[in-house]
Amino acid sequence: MKSTFYANIELGGEITQVSFEATSASDVIEQIWRTYGISTPIIEIWAEVTDDNNSKQ
Repeated sequence: MKSTFYANIELGGEITQVSFEATSASDVIEQIWRTYGISTPIIEIWAEVTDDNNSKQ
């Protein structure tokens, strides 16, 4: 099941927040590298948590 993941990355000396639909954090890393380049510094990655009823927490 895909979740919404968020990441803070460094682009041009600025911290930028991006989001991706993915199944795991490693998928997010691959998407960041494909989109912004393999040398893009990744500061942190986190996922949006949902319960079984699909409501956001």
